[in-house]
Parts: sequence; C-alpha cells; structure tokens
Amino acid sequence: MKVSEKLLLIAQSQDDADYVLNEKKTYKHISKTFRLWIIQFSLYVGLFYIIDRLNGYFALYNITYYYPIYNFFKVLLSVILLLSLWRSLNKQSSLIERRFLKMWFIFPACIYIEQILICVFTYINAGFVLSYYLSFPLSTFINIIMLFYIYSYFKNKNLLLIILLNIGYMLFSFLYSVYFPTIVNSTQFQIFLFSMIDNIDAYFITNILSMLFILLLIGGEEDEKYI
Repeated sequence: MKVSEKLLLIAQSQDDADYVLNEKKTYKHISKTFRLWIIQFSLYVGLFYIIDRLNGYFALYNITYYYPIYNFFKVLLSVILLLSLWRSLNKQSSLIERRFLKMWFIFPACIYIEQILICVFTYINAGFVLSYYLSFPLSTFINIIMLFYIYSYFKNKNLLLIILLNIGYMLFSFLYSVYFPTIVNSTQFQIFLFSMIDNIDAYFITNILSMLFILLLIGGEEDEKYI
C-alpha cells in the first residue's frame, strides 16, 4: 500500500471514530453529493426539454426511428448518470455520511428507474403511459419522502416548509388533473394551468427547486455540528 493510501485510510478511520466517540454529524460530503446530483439531473432534464421543444417545432416525430432512438438514449443516459452518482457515494467521507447517502440514493434511483420504465412501457401499453402522465405525480411523491428523510438527518425546521409546499402542490396537481378532463368548455386560463402542471411534473421542477433550497439551507452552515 502506498504512503498516500495509508494516510487516506488513517484520516478515514479518524473521521469514523470521531462520530462514534463524539456523536458528531458531518455533511461536507453530503453537500458535495447533493450538488453533483442537482447539476447532473438539471442537465438531464434541460437536455430532454430542448429535444422535446425541437421535436414539436421541427416535427421530428415524423421521422421513422425518432422515438426508438429517443427512448434508447434516455434509458442509456439514465443508467450512466445513476452509476456515476453511485460511484460518488463511495468517495472519502465519514461513516455516518456514507450510511446516509447510500439510503438517500434510493430516491434518485427511483426517479431514473421511473424514466426507464416509461420508455419501456411506451412499447407495451402507450395508453397506460398517457394516463400515468395525466394522473398521480409520482416524482413529487418520491420527492416528499426524500425530503422527510433529509429532514431526519439535518433537523432543519426550514425543510418542513419545503415539505409542506410539495405536499400542497402534489394535492393540487392531482385534483386538478382529475378535474380538468370533466370540464366541458375549458377557458384559456384552465388550459394554461393544466399545461403548466404537466410541464412541472414532466420536467421535475419541484424536485430541482427542492434540492436547490436544501443546498441553500445547508450551504451556509458549518461543515460539522454536534447533535
């Protein structure tokens, strides 16, 4: 073993022992991982938003192999980003951070897996995918559970406000999505509102904004704190 590797191992052991002996919570690596996730996911969402706009403007859907290529690329990119995020969890960090992040990883994994399944189900049951998009906002629900998990670690009361806003939006978007198809003569505002909800859910706006708020909340604090 090289000298540098020995030094890293010693430093890692000291961090782990510090938590056990002093009950100290650290979140320097958590903050870095959250930043990596939000950057990766924002680029992922932004890329497909641009592709979708180009598709609508240039009618790319008329190209024979457009959707197979689109779905294959989406699945491939989802897998690559998920593996990249997983690798970042195992970098040098304290024991409590590694435990927290490995459990937190379930939530980004659920979002990427959801995207993969939608691409697959398009060829099995397109009607199911359409009804799914127009019904329960699963990504927002996943986001709410993730926020509760993050709150259990940081105990920052400001996180409760973010959770309440997400719950309020989830209930509103679900009820309005159920109500909208029953409207006989839709007004321009009702159509605009439905379209806005659809875009927010399709492009994970609540997920991205929630993580940005979390980074703002924990970014200004010290790297370590005592329980």
